[in-house]
Amino acid sequence: MAYDALPASVKATVEGKRAVQVYDYGGGVLDRKHMVEPKDGLSFSHPVARTHPATGRRALYVNRLMTHHIEGLERQQSEEVLGLMFDTIERPEFVYEHRWRVGDLLLWDNRCTLHARRDFDPSENRWMRRVTIRGDRPR
Repeated sequence: MAYDALPASVKATVEGKRAVQVYDYGGGVLDRKHMVEPKDGLSFSHPVARTHPATGRRALYVNRLMTHHIEGLERQQSEEVLGLMFDTIERPEFVYEHRWRVGDLLLWDNRCTLHARRDFDPSENRWMRRVTIRGDRPR
């Protein structure tokens, strides 16, 4: 839904473009100004928007915590376009916030859903199991 909400001009700008994701679980996660450069960290390039293989719908494949830049755009333009996409993704009408209860099980499709957690009390147990189902390459 966030992709659909973007202006046509932004969709045209990112069509066929790839974004570099940096897996930096230090400073960049909290403040993009401190995100490591791709050459200094583990990084991969993925499409900015991908097509869901089952529905055919387009979905944004960027996020504020790990997307460093859009390949082929000047740095300033990349930041502006990413900022608009991040703000769109985070609009309240596109956010589901789960209120955890004992016994809850949550599943989501990473191909069209972003996920993040809020801070939690480190003195409390946090039990989690992750299962990744083999899928297609983003396109």
